[in-house]
Amino acid sequence: MAPGVHGEDFAILPSPRHNGDVKRLSLAVLIWLLLAGVGVAALFLSARGQFAETFNTDARILHRVLSQRMEQQEAVLNAVDALGQGEGTVTLDTFLDTLLRPYPQVVAVERCAAQGCRVLGTPAQRPPSLEATPVLQPTVRWPVGGGPLYALSRDIGRRLVTQLTTGDVQDLLKELRGRHADSTVSKVYRRLCRVLDLAVQEQVVVRNVAAAIQRKPTVKTRVPAEGWTTEEVQKIIRTTREVDPAMYPLVVMAFASSVRIGELVGARLQDYDLDKNVFWADGTAKEGGGRGKGKSDRAHRPISLYPGAQDVMLAHLDRLQRLKEAVGPAWGIKRVHSEETREKQRQAALRQYGRHYDQTWKPAKPVPTETHEWLFPTSRGTRDFKTNVGRRWHRILEAAQVKDRVFHAVRATWITAALDDNVPMHVIQAAVGHASPVMTLRYAERPKTDDAAARVARRLGLDTAVNPPKG
Repeated sequence: MAPGVHGEDFAILPSPRHNGDVKRLSLAVLIWLLLAGVGVAALFLSARGQFAETFNTDARILHRVLSQRMEQQEAVLNAVDALGQGEGTVTLDTFLDTLLRPYPQVVAVERCAAQGCRVLGTPAQRPPSLEATPVLQPTVRWPVGGGPLYALSRDIGRRLVTQLTTGDVQDLLKELRGRHADSTVSKVYRRLCRVLDLAVQEQVVVRNVAAAIQRKPTVKTRVPAEGWTTEEVQKIIRTTREVDPAMYPLVVMAFASSVRIGELVGARLQDYDLDKNVFWADGTAKEGGGRGKGKSDRAHRPISLYPGAQDVMLAHLDRLQRLKEAVGPAWGIKRVHSEETREKQRQAALRQYGRHYDQTWKPAKPVPTETHEWLFPTSRGTRDFKTNVGRRWHRILEAAQVKDRVFHAVRATWITAALDDNVPMHVIQAAVGHASPVMTLRYAERPKTDDAAARVARRLGLDTAVNPPKG
C-alpha cells in the first residue's frame, strides 16, 4: 500500500498473467528435477550392470584358473605315486624336479609315511608343517596361522603289496561285482595280476596272491549290438522334433557323427565350427560334472558333418543365444544344494560303498559357475548329465513306437550303415574313434537276413549239381 496525492491509499497487485508465468516456471523446474533423477537412476543401473558383468567375468576367469591349478597339482600327486612305485630316493628326486618345472605354483612336494614326512626333490620354498591325515579325496588344507601357501593332500594306497592276501582280492572282486559290469571287474583283476607279477619279479613278494584265487572273473561273449533300420531312424528324428525340440539338435548330431553320449554332453560351444560344419570330439563329460579327456588318443578327432546338419546347428545356436539373453546373469550358474540334500547324498554314498568309504566324507559344494560354454546345455546354461539325456531319449523312443534301446545303439546303427555302404574299415575306425578295428566290428549290427547259406550255394552252383535241369 502507498499513500496517494490526496491522502488516498494505492495497492500494487500482481496481474494474473504474472501468476501464470510463476506456475509454469515452477512446473518446468519440477519436470527438470524429475528427468534429472531418472537420468541419474538410469546411469546408476547401467553402471551397476557393467560392474556386475565385469565381476561375473572376473569370477569365472578366476574359477577357471583355480580349477586348472588344482587339476595340475592333483596330476603331480598321481605322477609322484606312479613314479614312486619301486624307484629309489635319488631317482625319484630327479624325476620330481623335472616334473615340477612346468608348474611354478607347486613349491614343494612331501611324501608322508608312518615314520614321518620327507620333502622330495629341491623345493622352491620350505613347506609349512602339516599333520599327515589320510583322506580318500584330494583335500585342500591350510597350515596353522594361515599364510599364502596351502597343501593339497591325498591318501595314495590303502594297503601294502606285501600285506595283500587272497581274501583281500576276493573281497575286492566281490564288492566290484555288486556295482560294476563283468568287463570292468575282469579289467581290474587283470591289472592287479600284472602288478603282482611285477612285484614277484622284483622279489617284493613271494607269490601272486591274485592268481591263486579260485573264482576268477570271466567275461561272457559279447552279443553284437543292434541298431535301427533307415525307416526307424527317420521316425525317431521326426518324433524328436515334435516331442522334444530342445533335444532335436543333439539327436541329429548323434546320428550324423556317431559320437558317444558323453562326448555330446561334454561338448563345448567352441567344439563345433559352424563355417566348416566340423565337430571336434575333444573330450567327454565326467560323472560328477565338468569335462575330462576322451577314452583314448583316437577319441580326440574332427568329424565333418553332412550339409543338412549345418542348418540344424545354426538354428540351435540362435536358440541358445536367445535363451542366454532371457536368463541373463543367471546363465551358467548352478543351483546350490541345501545342507539337507548334501547330507542325503552322503548317506546314500555310505550305503553304497560301505566300510571302504571314509565315514567323515561329505559331498563337495557345487561350483557356482560353469567352466565352459556348453554346446548342448540345460535351459539354464549349465552342463547336462547323461542320465537326463537317457530319460528323455527313452520317452522319445516310446513316442516313436520303435524298439527301446540305449543311446549307445546310435553308434551301432551308424557303423552298420557305413559297413553296408562299403566304407573302408580304417575310415570307419577313425570316424568313431576306436583304438582297434576289432572294437569297430563289435559294434557292427547283426545281419537283417539269414540268406548266407543260400547265397553261397548259388555261388558254388549246388542247386544245378543237385537238381540238374531236365531235358
